Amino acid sequence: MDVLEVMSDMSEKVHYNITGLPVYSLRDRLRRYGYAAKVHWHPDLELIVVLSGIMQYSVNGTIVTIPAGHGIFVNSRRLHFGFSHKHADCTFIATVIHPSLITAGLPAAQDALGRQTARNRSDFYLLSPFIEWQEHLIRNISQLNAMASIQTPPPLEIMDLATHIGIQALNHAGEQHPHTLNDPDEIAFQRMAAFIERHHHLHITVQDIAHAGTVGRSTCFQIFH
Repeated sequence: MDVLEVMSDMSEKVHYNITGLPVYSLRDRLRRYGYAAKVHWHPDLELIVVLSGIMQYSVNGTIVTIPAGHGIFVNSRRLHFGFSHKHADCTFIATVIHPSLITAGLPAAQDALGRQTARNRSDFYLLSPFIEWQEHLIRNISQLNAMASIQTPPPLEIMDLATHIGIQALNHAGEQHPHTLNDPDEIAFQRMAAFIERHHHLHITVQDIAHAGTVGRSTCFQIFH
């Protein structure tokens, strides 16, 4: 079974690991994903903190490098995946928080969250231990993981801290130029880029890459031009 359960529309079915709460927090290794996770998206907010090594991360086609001690926030419904160009392992904490935990079904909260996760808001931003509010967010992510890792995780404390993390992260999701998740060329690019990252050490052809993006050879050339 694949580590990530990704549907045909590239959405991930998140398997939350905190009983009774839509929260996922796990200390993980990149090698468990074959050094490149599947391209995916979900309505949840995602935060990654790299503990050792280096991770490359793609969000809606933009690739960044995350060194140890740093992290990334990925906004809701953005295509993303972590990988290593050099097939080098790294350890990291992955935190996934469903928006329902933050809004609690309240219309005012849902409206506010909708504004902060809209397409004109940040797809992502990096977290640095040298910027005070970002270092605070990194520490909270680590603290949440520590609570989630004990034999009987405390649900109220986890709910409180996860909600705080989500709100703090969203408060810094600034405005940016809008773009669409449903652009077929963007989706094809993400599929093909993920295929290349997973199989670059093998002999692959343009036809193989085009097939991964469910496009023809000519469209493949145009997208990568």
